[in-house]
Amino acid sequence: MNYFLYAMIYILVFLMGVTVFSYLNLVIERLPKKEKLTIRHSHCKQCDHEQTWKDVIPIFSRIRYQNRCRYCGSVLPKRPLIIELVGGAFAVFSVAMYGIHLSALLFFLVICDLMVITMIDADTQEIPPQLNVILLLLGIPAIWVLPGPTIIERVIGLFAISVPMFILMLFNGFGGGDVKMMFAAGFLLGWKGVVAAFFVGIIVGGAYAIYLLVKKKKGRKEQFAFGPFLAFGVLVSLTQNLGDTMISTYIDYVKSMMTSTY
Repeated sequence: MNYFLYAMIYILVFLMGVTVFSYLNLVIERLPKKEKLTIRHSHCKQCDHEQTWKDVIPIFSRIRYQNRCRYCGSVLPKRPLIIELVGGAFAVFSVAMYGIHLSALLFFLVICDLMVITMIDADTQEIPPQLNVILLLLGIPAIWVLPGPTIIERVIGLFAISVPMFILMLFNGFGGGDVKMMFAAGFLLGWKGVVAAFFVGIIVGGAYAIYLLVKKKKGRKEQFAFGPFLAFGVLVSLTQNLGDTMISTYIDYVKSMMTSTY
């Protein structure tokens, strides 16, 4: 009976995550264009027919109409569906990490913001400033809901990575949106967490850059969106305060090595 109850809870959580990310699809599409973010007036990109509620039910509408527009029969793009499924998976992951608790909700909201940042930056190589503001504001309830860093550590985190990134930005090292993103993430994660997030992003982003060079998809002087990799670093660092743990472990290791040396 308990397994059945758990299964029903996770199915419900999955569907809620799918629904939320279905709306985020609209945000990802319209925010860069500065269009209204209401669910009304959605339309098919091929025939421009306005869609009704029957056409926009996450997953089920795709299954019912065989992944086609029911007005013109054109095949619908796969990316929105993939994003919806990822949203369901992240919702389940949030509850698995933190249980049915406000911590899971806040963690999921951070993921939502990071997903929108990731997709918009990948599409446009720009991060809308309001998304960074949201990330900063989510750091406020995190003080109580996702405890870990102290207030002082969070304040230091605002500048620990963003200031060096700003200096590098003057030499075309990073974009302004990336700098603001890490400023906001610094308060959410604290200085240890944001340092860990930055280095995770650098490692993963660097590996991707090497892949692009090897495959000759980008030249050495060509830029690519770095926000998605920073967002991944923030997610890794935030999960169960993993970033804070990583840096604390490294500091303890360095201290032990220095003690043994002298």
